[in-house]
Order: sequence, then structure tokens, then C-alpha cells
Amino acid sequence: MDPFQRLPVEIIQSIVQYIPDFVGLESLLLVSARVKAIFHHDPCVVDLDDLLASTYILGMPDIPRIFRQVALVHSQSIRSSSGDDNNDSASENCPVSSATLLYMIHIAAQIQRQACICLPTMRHKFCTAVETHLAASIETEDFAGPFSWVEEYRTYWALWHLRHYSDLQKLARDHINSPDNISIVKRLKTYASWNGLGAPVVDVLLHRVEEIWSIAATLTDLGLHASYGSLARQQEEPRQDRQGRPSRIPMPLFTSFKFPPRAIDHPVWCPPPVPDNTAVDRAWDRAVRTSEDASRGSFFYQQLVNIVKAFRPADPAIQDMPLYRRLGVFIWDSWRLYSAGLEFITTGNTPAPNGGFVQSKHIDQETIYDMHARWLALRGKN
Repeated sequence: MDPFQRLPVEIIQSIVQYIPDFVGLESLLLVSARVKAIFHHDPCVVDLDDLLASTYILGMPDIPRIFRQVALVHSQSIRSSSGDDNNDSASENCPVSSATLLYMIHIAAQIQRQACICLPTMRHKFCTAVETHLAASIETEDFAGPFSWVEEYRTYWALWHLRHYSDLQKLARDHINSPDNISIVKRLKTYASWNGLGAPVVDVLLHRVEEIWSIAATLTDLGLHASYGSLARQQEEPRQDRQGRPSRIPMPLFTSFKFPPRAIDHPVWCPPPVPDNTAVDRAWDRAVRTSEDASRGSFFYQQLVNIVKAFRPADPAIQDMPLYRRLGVFIWDSWRLYSAGLEFITTGNTPAPNGGFVQSKHIDQETIYDMHARWLALRGKN
């Protein structure tokens, strides 16, 4: 018997609004025909704003906007397939149809599951590489520690943009009339500019796009198929770093986000609440002010390569990106990278997440070369 069968709509509405994540909400819809019927026949009971307000998404910069964009793309698809221009017309209190609302719950739950397998997959590869190749450089065991909020945020941010971009590609492929679709899908910079990815600071934009490439590479290793070219012409995953990659290469396109059976059985959790903006979090890249905040690891890597190039030719392997993407180095916060010996601190006595303090390091040419060697060693190159 459905335990929700006799509950009034108001009680069910309150229960739904206390569910903090989409996997939990989707599970409720699967086990209770009563709850699903309420969503299907009366979408005003819980609308898109209610979902955003009650779940972890609201505290993640930029993701609520992309969430709405994906919902809008789906609404356009419904109208096109049904031939009904008013299919998703809505009052102020009911901005989307029940079909779109249920679809967004499913998509958000799918993305949550993807985040919960991408993060452990990258961490396992990272820890294996550090323990194998950098054992003498490890500063603390926290390189293998739990995920910080910002690491989870970057993963969700990348997954939502991959979903949005792929849905826009599908709109273009299906010739649905949307004036932006064709131009958006042609160029990475066009899509990024249209989406506000770091504009007007192009460097920040390109750093953040590398985060997207990292998650796309991990999804590919887990069994999904990514296209790194246009719909008409396929390309392999770009090997260059952000400075060497042609801007004409579009973002990765996924025609399906459904994992193969072997990748389905894994733990799922709800992201933690947004942390307080403490001095420790600011010092270790664990605080995000806006969606334009790229990972400090991305900046550190690029500065390291540029400084080495100023003194001597850098080893080409350090700019061969596929392995670094799969190790998550552009997703991790600075504390994880420092703990692995892959970053150093240059200012003062810095309070650390483990309760201690980290002394600043004098940086000279020898220090830079040593760090360059560590990044090469991470990929098994001595």
C-alpha cells in the first residue's frame, strides 16, 4: 500500500519541500503513485522555484540559471513535438508544465548520480598517482581526504553545462526554431560568451572550460560517448592545454547521459551546505564568490608552465592534458593539491583546514624546477 495515499496534498507538499536532494525526490516519485499523480496533475503544488529553494542547487553560483535554461530547452522540445505553442504556457505561479517539472527532477537526479561517481573516480586515480609517483613529496594525508564543498560545486557546475550544451546541440540538430541555437553550438567562445562563462575575462573563461573538459573526460572513461567536434565532423579529445587549444573546438557533446550498467552501482550523497566564508576557506580555494571563480589549481598550473618556459623549453608532457583532466587537478581545491605536494604557499603563516599553519616558501628558480618535476612525475614521467 502507498503510505502517502491518505495524506492531504498540503502535507505531501511540505514533505517534498524538506527533501534536500533530487535523488531522494525521484525515489519518492518512484515509490508513491500518489505523489507522482500530484506532480503530474497539479504542478503548482511544487514549482521550479520551490525545487531550487529546497535543494542544494540554490547555494551553487550559476547553477540555478543553467537549471532554468535546461528546463526552457525541454519546454521548447515539448512544444515542437506536440505542435502546441501553448503547451508550456503558464501563470505566474506555474511557470512550467508538469512534464517539464518531472523531467527536471529526473535530470537533476541523474546529474547528482554522475557527480557522485565522477568525484570518487577522479580521487582514486589522483591518489594512486600521488602514492605511486610523489610519495616523497606528500605534505599531509589530506590529499586523499573527503571532498570539499567547492570540489563538489565545480563538478556539478561542469555537469550542468555539459547537459545544457548537449541539449542545445539537440535543438539545433532537430531544427527547432531558436535564434541562438545554431550560433551557440558552433564555437566554444560563442557558447561561453552567451552563457556568461567568465566574460569579460577571457582567461577566467578558459580556465573554467578546462573544468568542463575534465568532467567530460571522466564521463567518457565511465562509458559515455563524447563528441569533440561538430555534429557533422568528429574530433578526438584535445590534448593541448588552454593556451594551445584552438578556440574553434566546441565543448564536448553527449548524445546520451545514461551510464552503462557497470557504472550504476555506487553510493550517492547530497552535497554539503554552503560553508561559511572563513579565512581558511579563502586561503585554500574553498570559497566561491561568483561563477567566474576558476580553480586556483588551474591558475597555478598555467603560471608554472609559463615561468618554466621563460627559463627553458618546458617538457611537452606537462601540456598533454588528458591525463591531468582525469586526475581532477583542475577540480581539486588548493589544500588537496598542497597536501599532495603540487602547490606551495608564498604568503605568511597560513591557517590550514587541519587546524595547523603552513609556512610560506621562498620561491626561486630551483623551487620552480622542482615543482615542474613533481607535475611531470604525477603522470609517471621522471
